[in-house]
Amino acid sequence: MKMTIERIVVDGDTAIGLLRFPDLTTGENVVVAEELIVRDGKVAEARLDCHDTQAVPLNSARNR
Repeated sequence: MKMTIERIVVDGDTAIGLLRFPDLTTGENVVVAEELIVRDGKVAEARLDCHDTQAVPLNSARNR
């Protein structure tokens, strides 16, 4: 699986990355944004937002 980092933006203790990677089932690109909050030099919080939730099998029968 090849993931591409399209952009990383950092402002103080917050970093946001735009990532693109292929869906393992369909091969189509999935775009996600990940927000990381850093405290004391470590990731303290992380949040992942999916652009196309149909393509991400988080809770579907495709995971079984």
